[in-house]
Amino acid sequence: MIKKFTKRQLMDQCGFTDEETKIILEYQKKLPILVDNDETEGFCINARDLWTQLGGPQGQFNKWVERKFKPYGFVKNVDFKPFGQNCPKPQGGRPENEYMLSIDMAKQLAMIDKKEVGFIARSYFILMEKAVKRNMEWELIRTPLKQGYNKLKETLDSYMQRVVQRPAD
Repeated sequence: MIKKFTKRQLMDQCGFTDEETKIILEYQKKLPILVDNDETEGFCINARDLWTQLGGPQGQFNKWVERKFKPYGFVKNVDFKPFGQNCPKPQGGRPENEYMLSIDMAKQLAMIDKKEVGFIARSYFILMEKAVKRNMEWELIRTPLKQGYNKLKETLDSYMQRVVQRPAD
């Protein structure tokens, strides 16, 4: 599941302030989207998307992975998970690896970058994590209410069909 939020969802359903809503709306267009991954607990970020949004720092993606993953103590299948191993490049050349990052690892990598976009990325990830959790809570509460509403609507439509031969407004 990929999740993008509207202003109404962020303010009404998640209870964010105007400033927090503005940050999320502005940067969800630029920064990687949180992905709810069934195979990994929590929410994940595509490492290549993060690397791109951080300005493709200091050269090639694979070199960036080597410089950042091991020295900072990130653990395979805990902090990051390889996927699509040896995906061929579209223009030919050497195959490249892809990785999904935990939200905590993505926040830490954004801070390590020490550029303004890194700090913005970290703030965005923190807010998006809250937004997704709050939205999930809201949906859990709302789903039973929707079912009750649908049942009421069906009953009302049935009654209106019998009495005035048209559906309820």
